[in-house]
Amino acid sequence: MPIDGSQSLNQGQFGTCVAHAFAQALIQGLSQKYNIACDASTFVTTVKARCPCWNGHRTEQMPRDWNVKHAEEGAAIEDVDKTCRYNVRVEFREIHSFEEARCEMQRAQILGMYMPCTITTSADGHSRHSVALTKCYQGTDEMYAVNSWGAKDKHLDVTRQNFKVAITFDTIITAATGGNGLSMPVPEPHRSYTDALHSLSPQGELERAALEKKLKEEMEQKRLVAAAKEAANAALEKKIIEDAEQKRLTTAATEAANGVCLFVCESTSVAMCACVSTVLSVPKCFPARQAHCVNVFAVTPPPPPQKCITNNIHLISISHYVIH
Repeated sequence: MPIDGSQSLNQGQFGTCVAHAFAQALIQGLSQKYNIACDASTFVTTVKARCPCWNGHRTEQMPRDWNVKHAEEGAAIEDVDKTCRYNVRVEFREIHSFEEARCEMQRAQILGMYMPCTITTSADGHSRHSVALTKCYQGTDEMYAVNSWGAKDKHLDVTRQNFKVAITFDTIITAATGGNGLSMPVPEPHRSYTDALHSLSPQGELERAALEKKLKEEMEQKRLVAAAKEAANAALEKKIIEDAEQKRLTTAATEAANGVCLFVCESTSVAMCACVSTVLSVPKCFPARQAHCVNVFAVTPPPPPQKCITNNIHLISISHYVIH
């Protein structure tokens, strides 16, 4: 069973999130692959010294910079008992696809390994932020990552929306030195790691692919159900609107049959508005401090169109059986 041995690291006010994510992934690799316990908070200090990143760095660039320096004496990583120190190189590969990153994280999760990842956040000063992926959620395509903000948000969710880039991560010990300064045999991967690796054999990969296919089918089924509900709601809303419109038209037809005429006064002056009100026997509608009048009146009975024509009223729209 993979162990989440992540520590609560805190980068403070510095832009060293890449170093912290890198340190978490490398120390986890030593623990799960070689059964060697090292301190991430101590190692991150080494990373910042060998690969300065106080004002930011790139997740995918850090292992390149580290591998150049990893064999130096100052880059050695001591265990928590301070009895041995190790020089460690990192094998990695960049991933820019969320789907591929999730697939690789499933594999890493089986091995108990972490994967550094760049995401976007809404936090001030952290629009792009580096975290260490630790596992995939079940029943969803989201992933789970260890953060470097201390007690605040120790873990963050990684989604299709905030994902930017990730790297696969494999720790490889290249040298071991004892407390007496003498070289020691490079340790072999632990049995728990090799057993997990065996589960990723072709047969194990087939089983994992079948599980992934089932998950995708379940997610697609959920999407179809949600889409069907949305379509049903849209159809219901459309019917309500259509029913309201039909009711309005029915009311309009009833009023028209009873001799009610609706017309729109679009007078552009107080004088014209007064003329309209006189000819059609309706109240003056021209409001104070308004450029022109746009009011609707109901007149019973409807005035004859000829009355408007003979009085030279051209800015009135009259309709006898249509609601304006």
